[in-house]
Amino acid sequence: MSIKEAYNSGDIEALLSENSKQIIEEFLTYYGKSSQANMRTNVYRLLYDELSEEEVSNLTFEDYLKVFPDGDKTLSSQERYKHSFFRFIYAFNYLLEPKGFEKRFIKETERKSFTKPTKSKNKKTDLSTRKILTLEELTSIQKVIEVNSTKLDTLKMQFCWLAIFELGLDVDELRRNVNCKNFFNGKLHVEGVSYKLDEKFHYMFEKIRESDTSYDGFWSLKDILEKLGEFAQLERKLIPSMVKQTRKAYMVTCGNCGNQYTNLSSNWASINNRIVCIKCGEALKKN
Repeated sequence: MSIKEAYNSGDIEALLSENSKQIIEEFLTYYGKSSQANMRTNVYRLLYDELSEEEVSNLTFEDYLKVFPDGDKTLSSQERYKHSFFRFIYAFNYLLEPKGFEKRFIKETERKSFTKPTKSKNKKTDLSTRKILTLEELTSIQKVIEVNSTKLDTLKMQFCWLAIFELGLDVDELRRNVNCKNFFNGKLHVEGVSYKLDEKFHYMFEKIRESDTSYDGFWSLKDILEKLGEFAQLERKLIPSMVKQTRKAYMVTCGNCGNQYTNLSSNWASINNRIVCIKCGEALKKN
């Protein structure tokens, strides 16, 4: 290398041989991305400041002793990076003259000590263990929920989603006890609470009453939600507990009345740049 001046990583890299660059890049693959910049800087300083060498393969055991006369005793974190580089180039046979390094390192042992970081799990694997629906999955389901349809199967999917995710009904309550007897005067009545339903669900309950089935409720809730997930083209099976857990995760409390609603934008209004539930918003506008 030429006479040293104030350096930066780009300047030093330009002086290195192509072989050296490739060796350094391979060395960095054994460390996480958060550490690589620091590792690179220390290797560059080792080569430029301390050894004045542009070809990594030309390093020798004498070069190692110049930097580490006492081996690996009481090294600082920065020194450990440089020490690891020497271990690496010896263990993976990058040195033209490796003689002497066997006094300090056992090649096979050093090679085994270098392990590359495990790659993060892909999206599909993460989804398989995630109990809460992602925003992308919610968006896909919402498209199915908003479809205008008179098909009974579609209306059942839309109602079951509404009942669990929006109204907050218990899964077992919906499966076992919600049926045509609970619906009258345009409202669903469950455990002393009345829920006003969209007209399309009036039609749904009428169609269920007309059916020949001996049970007019939602005992097949699991199958209904699974079909909803298929219609939404989810990559995993949609199950009742997943809908319930997602509701809990996406609930927002109104600061004005203290009631909780899902974070669907239609549930909320902005009053004087403050977000409140739609009911409070309407009341505040009147005042």
